[in-house]
Order: sequence, then C-alpha cells, then structure tokens
Amino acid sequence: MAVTPSNSSLLTPDDTDENQLTISKIVDPNGVTIINRITYQTSFKASGINAERNSLVFIMYGNEKLGEATSDNNGDWETLLLDAPKFDCYSVFAEGRWADTPTSPSRRFTVATDTPIIKEVLSDGKPIADDDTISTKSVTINCNAPPNQNAEALNDDTSLKTELTNACGLCTFNLEDLDPGPYNITVKGANGKVSTPFKFTVIEEGIAPVTLDKVTTATGVEVDDGTTTSETSLFVEGEGEPGAKVEVFKNGVTMDEATVAPSTGRYRHPTGELTDDTYIFTVTAKYIGGGTAGPHTITVEAIKKQVTLDKVTTANGVEVDDGTTTSETSLFVEGEGEPGAKVEVFKNGVTMDEATVAPSTGRYRHPTGELTDDTYIFTVTAKYIGGGTAGPHTITVEAATAAPTDTRIYDAAGNVILDGGDINERWLIARGLHTPNSTVKIKLNGVIQTKTEPTSNEGKWVSFQNDLTVGQTYVISALTLDEKAESNTWSVVARSPSKS
Repeated sequence: MAVTPSNSSLLTPDDTDENQLTISKIVDPNGVTIINRITYQTSFKASGINAERNSLVFIMYGNEKLGEATSDNNGDWETLLLDAPKFDCYSVFAEGRWADTPTSPSRRFTVATDTPIIKEVLSDGKPIADDDTISTKSVTINCNAPPNQNAEALNDDTSLKTELTNACGLCTFNLEDLDPGPYNITVKGANGKVSTPFKFTVIEEGIAPVTLDKVTTATGVEVDDGTTTSETSLFVEGEGEPGAKVEVFKNGVTMDEATVAPSTGRYRHPTGELTDDTYIFTVTAKYIGGGTAGPHTITVEAIKKQVTLDKVTTANGVEVDDGTTTSETSLFVEGEGEPGAKVEVFKNGVTMDEATVAPSTGRYRHPTGELTDDTYIFTVTAKYIGGGTAGPHTITVEAATAAPTDTRIYDAAGNVILDGGDINERWLIARGLHTPNSTVKIKLNGVIQTKTEPTSNEGKWVSFQNDLTVGQTYVISALTLDEKAESNTWSVVARSPSKS
C-alpha cells in the first residue's frame, strides 16, 4: 500500500488568506498527494504559493527544518524530495525567510512503515541491547507498525500480546511475568509482515550473568579490547555464578570450560600459546540464565629481532668498511634477523632478492652479484612484522687497473741496454707494452711527464728522452692514464757520447 486516508484528527482546513504564504501540495515520490493521509513512503515534496519573489522558504516540523526551496518571480516555490526523519504524524508549515518571517498554516500527514519495526526494548525503564541478559520479569516494547491496525508480539511462534497501533503508527507492548529463559521477540502486523527479531534472556533474581571484563598477561597487566600485545600467552577473566562453569571461546572455537571461584565469583582461563594473529574471545555461561559475554578482541604481534646490516665482506670474509673503496667486484651483505625469517636486500634502492636468516645462527649472508666501478648503497628490510630496516652501508668499487709491462731502454741500433747499464748518448729511447690503442704516461726519475704516449694496435708504445746529463742515472717507467697502475722500472747511466 502507498497512500491511504487517515482517520487522524489532524485534518487541515482549506480556507486560507489568498495572500498568505501557503503550502499548496505535499506529494510522495510518485506525485500522489499525502495531505491528511497515511503514506508508506519515507520522502516527500512540498510546494506552495504567496512567497516573496526570489526568496528562501523553509519547511519546518516544529523546530526542526526539513528542507528549503526558493520562490520564483511569481512567488511560487517547490522543494526537492525531503526525507522524513522518523515514522510518525507530521504537522509541517512553511516559514518565509524575509523581513517579517511569515509562516503558513500547517499541513498534516502520517509517515508509516508497512513492516513492523521494534524501536526499543526497555527493562526497568532503561533501554537494553539486542542479546542482553536481564533479571527483571517485565519489558516494554515500543514499535512502529501500520496505523490503526492490530499488531501482535510473539516469542518465536508463541503469541504474547496484541495491541492496536495508534493513528501515528506507534504501538507499545508491556510484557509482564516473563519466565526465566531466552526470548526471541518479533512484532507481526495485520498484513502478516514481521519485524526483525529482538533477543534477550531473563534470569532468576540473584543469578549472576557471566561477564568478560578483561584479558590479562601472566603478571595481571590488562590488554584492552581492540589493542595489540607482544605477549603470546594470556588469560580471559570475568565474573559469573559462584561455583558454576563458563565456556571460553577463541575465534568461535572452545578453549574448554572454567569454574567460577565460589569465594570470589570470578574465573580466569588461560588462552594457551598464541601466534601472531587477531583473536576474538567470548564466554558462554554453562548455567541457566547466565547468558554470554564478549567479544574482547586483541592482536598478538610477538617481539621480533630487529634486522641489522653489520658488514659487507669479500668472498674470503674480509670486511669492507662503510664509506671505503675496494677493488673487489663481488661482495656479500651480512647481518642478523629473526631466525628462519626472510629479509630483502637492496642495492641503490633496487632489490637483490630475499635472503633467509639461518635458524641456527640468526644471521644472513647475501651475494651482491658482479659489481662494476661505481658507488653502491646497500640496505636491508625485514619481511616480517616488527623487523624494521637496516643500513645504509656505502662502498665504492674501483676494480684494479692492469699495469703497463715490459718497459725497457734501447740504444740507437734498437738493442736493449741492460738495466742499470750505461748509455753513451745524450738521449734514450724507452719502449713497452700496454692495452692496445690506449695511452700511457711516462715517469722519469719520479716525475710524471705531462706528455702522454699512445699505444699501437699491438699495444706498443715508445718514448724519446733527450738532453741527458752525463753521469746521471735515469729511471723510467710507464703508468696508466689514471696513474693507478705502474710498470716495472728500467734505469741507465748517461756517459759521454763515444767519438768516432
């Protein structure tokens, strides 16, 4: 049903001042008028006349503003669809938002529900929650249902009481002399539609309902609901009927029963060993009327060893200190972590895959792979909760450079002069070998010359040195262009040139 006539006494007279701000129509989303009627829609649209041109009009329900509209050049106005805040009888009026704030006559209608709804259940005058346990033997049930029709309260399929819903769709059931036990209350309308169930348990006076008031560590420290702990063995605690039993559950699975101490009225039940996870604890009384308690949720994250990056080493274990340079082109990143867990090793921010921390030693050792000449920043991230990160450890690789070889000094005829021998000229020729099509520098008597010498396709180089001083020894060698590698030395002693 959508809209029906109302037998409410809230009918509105149609005679209004022709110039007075007026609500002309109130319609449901389908455009059907609902003034002086019952609607089962929960939104409506209001329109009217005689507003000040291009002015704001509020739609009021007592002191509550339901919506607004802006009038046109003729003073006509219409709202968008407005939501009814509750199921009830409505008396609404328009309020002009200009100089004298005029108001219109009220228009009345009823917004009702086709399917009964239990609004609240009161025990001893106070609202109770679904699944609560109470010790009083009477409750008051307030509900919404189709107006001016009978509504029936049931416990499961058993009828408890029938009441007439008033013109505003409100109905109250006073249920008295309730026997101890569980109740599953629904309200059924005359149209056969049934509300969502509301459950509660009535216990005998003096029977203590079970509670779950805390979860604690072995030393009694409380772990609050919804928090995280590193403790892996806890206790569920609460109250109950002295001497009776309660059953404790972890994630819906029983952890066996606990006995409520006769002297204190409390129980304390161990959880057993807990791994890293989230746990929901609940408790059910094993005696009539004790009800249930909980949930109490905690997350366990056991303390894990922090990952470290304590050294970078060569293949034979020699440490390469942070911030230093090495000629080794293959290294290992090493450190500690949670035994059996994994860590991820990074080189300049790029992963080098994962390493497993040895269960027996608590250490990992991960190869860097082949390294070219460059600077490298190594870091490590634990792949387990709480392990953190480690590093950076920075090293620079400068691979050893091949040195020039076979440096010799020759005479004019192309003969090698013995190392340390004499040369009877005021000049000398030095020759040697190095990387083909590269360059060498010449060092003469400890001084590196600015002039470089190229090597041939065969890697041969030659250097001419003149203006030798008689009696002086000359020591010559070849260096790489970066001056990091040097050949063997060769020396001669300059003598007076021979006379022909």
